[in-house]
Amino acid sequence: MNQAKESLTDKLQKIVGPFAKKVNGNIYVSAIRDAMLAYMPFTFISSIFLIILCIHIFEI
Repeated sequence: MNQAKESLTDKLQKIVGPFAKKVNGNIYVSAIRDAMLAYMPFTFISSIFLIILCIHIFEI
């Protein structure tokens, strides 16, 4: 009864960890991931401008 309980994150890491390593090693998935990360700042900036534009147009 002296066994420590595994947390949920430890269980998920044991189950999903090997699969995530294999997927992360795939060159095509890595290219998509890198492209999405490179495009993220433009998405954030454009969304801020759209919010400002909507506020200006609808005068909320």
